[in-house]
Amino acid sequence: MRRGWRAAAGPASRRRPGPAPRPHARPAGGVRRRAAPPLDKLTPEHLNQAYSTMLESGLSPSTVLKVHRVLSRALKIAVRRSKVAKNVATLIDAPVANDPDLVFATRHGKPMERSEDYKAWKALLKRAGVRDARLHDARHTAGTLLVEQSVHIRVVQEILGHARVTTTERYTHVAGALMQDASTRMGAALRGDG
Repeated sequence: MRRGWRAAAGPASRRRPGPAPRPHARPAGGVRRRAAPPLDKLTPEHLNQAYSTMLESGLSPSTVLKVHRVLSRALKIAVRRSKVAKNVATLIDAPVANDPDLVFATRHGKPMERSEDYKAWKALLKRAGVRDARLHDARHTAGTLLVEQSVHIRVVQEILGHARVTTTERYTHVAGALMQDASTRMGAALRGDG
Protein backbone atom coordinates (compact mmCIF):
# COMPACT_ATOMS: atom_id res chain seq x y z
CA MET A 1 0.00 0.00 0.00
CA ARG A 2 1.32 3.39 -1.00
CA ARG A 3 1.65 6.03 1.72
CA GLY A 4 0.75 9.62 0.97
CA TRP A 5 3.21 12.49 1.36
CA ARG A 6 1.55 13.57 4.60
CA ALA A 7 2.25 10.22 6.23
CA ALA A 8 5.89 10.42 5.15
CA ALA A 9 6.37 13.92 6.48
CA GLY A 10 7.70 13.38 9.96
CA PRO A 11 10.08 15.37 12.17
CA ALA A 12 13.15 14.18 10.23
CA SER A 13 11.79 15.54 6.95
CA ARG A 14 11.33 19.00 8.45
CA ARG A 15 15.02 19.42 9.20
CA ARG A 16 17.09 21.62 6.96
CA PRO A 17 19.56 19.80 4.76
CA GLY A 18 23.27 20.40 5.24
CA PRO A 19 25.79 20.08 8.03
CA ALA A 20 24.88 20.98 11.57
CA PRO A 21 26.36 24.24 12.89
CA ARG A 22 29.72 23.85 14.57
CA PRO A 23 29.72 25.54 17.99
CA HIS A 24 33.43 26.41 17.75
CA ALA A 25 33.14 28.07 14.32
CA ARG A 26 33.17 31.83 14.06
CA PRO A 27 30.28 33.46 12.22
CA ALA A 28 30.82 35.43 9.01
CA GLY A 29 32.97 38.47 9.64
CA GLY A 30 35.03 36.68 12.28
CA VAL A 31 33.25 38.30 15.24
CA ARG A 32 32.43 35.85 18.01
CA ARG A 33 29.02 36.82 19.27
CA ARG A 34 28.23 36.80 22.96
CA ALA A 35 24.74 36.28 24.27
CA ALA A 36 23.06 39.67 24.30
CA PRO A 37 21.44 40.82 27.54
CA PRO A 38 17.65 41.06 27.57
CA LEU A 39 16.45 44.40 26.18
CA ASP A 40 15.30 45.64 29.58
CA LYS A 41 18.82 44.97 30.97
CA LEU A 42 20.69 46.64 28.10
CA THR A 43 22.99 49.46 29.26
CA PRO A 44 25.02 52.13 27.46
CA GLU A 45 28.14 50.23 28.55
CA HIS A 46 26.93 47.15 26.64
CA LEU A 47 26.69 49.22 23.47
CA ASN A 48 30.10 50.83 23.95
CA GLN A 49 31.65 47.40 24.50
CA ALA A 50 29.90 46.01 21.41
CA TYR A 51 31.12 48.91 19.26
CA SER A 52 34.68 48.50 20.55
CA THR A 53 34.58 44.78 19.77
CA MET A 54 33.32 45.48 16.25
CA LEU A 55 36.11 47.98 15.60
CA GLU A 56 38.78 45.65 17.04
CA SER A 57 37.52 42.84 14.80
CA GLY A 58 38.16 44.98 11.73
CA LEU A 59 34.76 46.47 10.90
CA SER A 60 35.05 49.96 9.48
CA PRO A 61 34.04 52.93 11.63
CA SER A 62 31.30 53.81 9.15
CA THR A 63 29.83 50.29 9.48
CA VAL A 64 29.82 50.54 13.28
CA LEU A 65 28.11 53.93 12.99
CA LYS A 66 25.43 52.35 10.78
CA VAL A 67 24.93 49.59 13.36
CA HIS A 68 24.45 52.27 16.03
CA ARG A 69 21.88 54.11 13.93
CA VAL A 70 19.88 50.95 13.20
CA LEU A 71 19.99 49.90 16.85
CA SER A 72 18.95 53.36 18.02
CA ARG A 73 16.00 53.33 15.63
CA ALA A 74 14.96 49.83 16.75
CA LEU A 75 15.13 50.84 20.42
CA LYS A 76 13.09 53.96 19.68
CA ILE A 77 10.35 51.72 18.29
CA ALA A 78 10.68 49.38 21.29
CA VAL A 79 10.14 52.34 23.66
CA ARG A 80 7.08 53.40 21.68
CA ARG A 81 5.68 49.85 21.95
CA SER A 82 6.47 49.70 25.68
CA LYS A 83 8.98 46.88 25.27
CA VAL A 84 11.71 48.90 27.04
CA ALA A 85 11.60 51.92 29.33
CA LYS A 86 14.35 53.91 27.58
CA ASN A 87 16.46 53.98 24.45
CA VAL A 88 19.99 53.43 25.82
CA ALA A 89 21.48 54.23 22.41
CA THR A 90 20.55 57.88 22.98
CA LEU A 91 22.53 57.91 26.25
CA ILE A 92 25.89 57.53 24.47
CA ASP A 93 27.62 59.44 21.71
CA ALA A 94 27.35 57.81 18.33
CA PRO A 95 30.60 56.14 17.27
CA VAL A 96 32.78 58.54 15.29
CA ALA A 97 33.50 57.39 11.77
CA ASN A 98 37.09 58.49 11.18
CA ASP A 99 37.04 56.97 7.73
CA PRO A 100 40.08 57.72 5.55
CA ASP A 101 38.06 56.77 2.45
CA LEU A 102 35.65 59.68 2.83
CA VAL A 103 35.57 61.93 -0.21
CA PHE A 104 34.91 65.00 1.92
CA ALA A 105 36.37 64.88 5.41
CA THR A 106 37.50 67.38 8.03
CA ARG A 107 41.20 67.77 8.75
CA HIS A 108 40.73 65.14 11.46
CA GLY A 109 39.22 62.55 9.12
CA LYS A 110 35.66 62.96 10.41
CA PRO A 111 32.66 63.37 8.10
CA MET A 112 31.82 66.93 7.14
CA GLU A 113 28.45 68.42 7.83
CA ARG A 114 26.22 68.12 4.77
CA SER A 115 26.53 71.78 3.81
CA GLU A 116 30.27 72.14 4.44
CA ASP A 117 31.44 70.71 1.11
CA TYR A 118 28.97 72.99 -0.70
CA LYS A 119 30.24 76.06 1.16
CA ALA A 120 33.88 75.10 0.55
CA TRP A 121 33.20 74.51 -3.16
CA LYS A 122 31.48 77.90 -3.59
CA ALA A 123 34.31 79.66 -1.74
CA LEU A 124 36.89 77.94 -3.97
CA LEU A 125 35.09 79.05 -7.14
CA LYS A 126 34.96 82.62 -5.86
CA ARG A 127 38.68 82.66 -4.92
CA ALA A 128 39.58 81.18 -8.31
CA GLY A 129 37.52 83.83 -10.10
CA VAL A 130 35.61 81.31 -12.22
CA ARG A 131 31.91 81.11 -13.00
CA ASP A 132 29.56 79.54 -10.50
CA ALA A 133 28.95 75.82 -11.12
CA ARG A 134 27.68 72.75 -9.32
CA LEU A 135 30.22 70.39 -7.78
CA HIS A 136 28.73 67.64 -9.94
CA ASP A 137 29.65 69.69 -13.03
CA ALA A 138 33.27 69.53 -11.90
CA ARG A 139 33.10 65.71 -12.03
CA HIS A 140 31.90 65.89 -15.64
CA THR A 141 34.64 68.36 -16.48
CA ALA A 142 37.31 66.20 -14.81
CA GLY A 143 36.15 63.14 -16.73
CA THR A 144 36.08 65.00 -20.02
CA LEU A 145 39.54 66.53 -19.49
CA LEU A 146 41.00 63.13 -18.65
CA VAL A 147 39.50 61.61 -21.82
CA GLU A 148 40.85 64.53 -23.88
CA GLN A 149 44.32 63.82 -22.45
CA SER A 150 44.01 60.23 -23.79
CA VAL A 151 43.71 58.71 -20.32
CA HIS A 152 42.29 55.20 -20.73
CA ILE A 153 38.54 55.06 -20.03
CA ARG A 154 39.04 52.40 -17.32
CA VAL A 155 41.40 54.74 -15.46
CA VAL A 156 38.86 57.56 -15.74
CA GLN A 157 36.22 55.13 -14.44
CA GLU A 158 38.37 54.36 -11.38
CA ILE A 159 39.11 58.03 -10.69
CA LEU A 160 35.42 58.97 -10.88
CA GLY A 161 34.45 55.95 -8.79
CA HIS A 162 31.98 54.45 -11.25
CA ALA A 163 31.04 50.80 -10.89
CA ARG A 164 30.45 50.41 -14.64
CA VAL A 165 32.48 51.80 -17.50
CA THR A 166 29.23 52.50 -19.39
CA THR A 167 28.41 55.11 -16.75
CA THR A 168 31.78 56.75 -17.32
CA GLU A 169 31.23 56.73 -21.08
CA ARG A 170 27.90 58.55 -20.67
CA TYR A 171 29.35 60.83 -18.03
CA THR A 172 32.20 62.26 -20.08
CA HIS A 173 31.80 64.49 -23.10
CA VAL A 174 33.97 63.84 -26.11
CA ALA A 175 35.40 67.10 -27.43
CA GLY A 176 35.25 68.07 -31.09
CA ALA A 177 39.04 67.78 -31.43
CA LEU A 178 38.93 64.12 -30.37
CA MET A 179 36.09 63.42 -32.78
CA GLN A 180 38.08 65.08 -35.59
CA ASP A 181 41.18 63.04 -34.71
CA ALA A 182 39.17 59.81 -34.66
CA SER A 183 37.62 60.65 -38.06
CA THR A 184 41.03 61.44 -39.55
CA ARG A 185 42.48 58.14 -38.27
CA MET A 186 39.51 56.15 -39.57
CA GLY A 187 39.80 57.81 -42.98
CA ALA A 188 43.52 57.04 -43.12
CA ALA A 189 42.89 53.41 -42.18
CA LEU A 190 40.18 53.01 -44.82
CA ARG A 191 42.37 54.56 -47.52
CA GLY A 192 45.29 52.41 -46.45
CA ASP A 193 47.43 55.41 -45.52
CA GLY A 194 48.47 54.15 -42.20
